[in-house]
Amino acid sequence: MFIQTLAALMLAAPPATPETAKLKLAPECFAWSPRENCDPKHSLIFPVLFRSRLKDYELMQFVGSRYGKRCNPVESKPGKCLDDFHMGLDIKVPRGTPVASVRGNGRVIEITPINYCLLIEYAWEEPLAKMTQRAKYCHLDKIYPKVGDRIEKAGTAIGEVGDRGHAKGVHLHFELSVPRGQPVSEWEEETCVPDVPAKILAIPYKEVRFPTIDPSCYSYRVGYRNQ
Repeated sequence: MFIQTLAALMLAAPPATPETAKLKLAPECFAWSPRENCDPKHSLIFPVLFRSRLKDYELMQFVGSRYGKRCNPVESKPGKCLDDFHMGLDIKVPRGTPVASVRGNGRVIEITPINYCLLIEYAWEEPLAKMTQRAKYCHLDKIYPKVGDRIEKAGTAIGEVGDRGHAKGVHLHFELSVPRGQPVSEWEEETCVPDVPAKILAIPYKEVRFPTIDPSCYSYRVGYRNQ
């Protein structure tokens, strides 16, 4: 019954479009991390938009694979685990759920044909440096912006959840990274940037050559669609 209620929250209306999505933010943060405040520098918008506000334990029902070591869900077979290092966070929601930009002041720098990912680079100022961070949203059924488009506001609808590419089931794969050579904030360096195994870094994909950030390190503000 509880799972049915959660599904109803997501499916009560058709997906929002960029023109009709009106975003409200829940005033509280949903934190499963060291960051338990709503300071915009240390919290993000949860990367999908809900139909109504959720409680913390309800939000966690939608979180699948987290950052770190796991058995590859696509390549592993019964009784045989194929080791994998998951670079992001999987969010299991129905197909067509609106995907939200976790930050503002971003620019779309790439749309990948493999896994149908949207890569957005965000920039902001801190006292000692200009900070840059990249977010990757994958397996999307639809992507709204084009390469070069600006994403001005956090919570902007940027696409719809799907299962395109190397995926097992419908979900959003969400990654955070920092361009090589760019600064990482002190608290991120201490708590959010764990060592990635050398064999993973040797993979000839440019994405894994960036310092990757565990998305669970952040707290999140939940966006929901206003009726």
